[in-house]
Amino acid sequence: MIWLVPTDRIVEVWPDAEPILRPVTELPACRCTLKGTFAKLRTGQRQLFVSVEQGTIVAAAVTCITSYDVGDWLTVVLCGGKGLEEWGREGIEAIEDWAEQCGCIGVEMIGRDGWAKALGYERTAAVIQKVA
Repeated sequence: MIWLVPTDRIVEVWPDAEPILRPVTELPACRCTLKGTFAKLRTGQRQLFVSVEQGTIVAAAVTCITSYDVGDWLTVVLCGGKGLEEWGREGIEAIEDWAEQCGCIGVEMIGRDGWAKALGYERTAAVIQKVA
């Protein structure tokens, strides 16, 4: 089961979601910190989606709305967990539904190539970076 955690329940759910997201924040391409993410979740600037199996959170994703000149996109800024085959399609459908409710024209994410295939997405670009 996938659900969008209401802002007023972030403090309650975060201790179970944080360990799932921690490894993602340690990857070189990650632009988020746990502290910053938690703060933005509490104010509603970001949204937390969780996959729950038998009462336990097994996966988590964090989104935010990114405004571009062409329109708003829902950006998946963090996603982690186990069992992508079990929750991936349902999870991305929940995220896409949220994007539509928010008036976004699409959903985007930065991730490994495997994410595109697993979620039925198209790889449209590569992230090119130089860290100072």
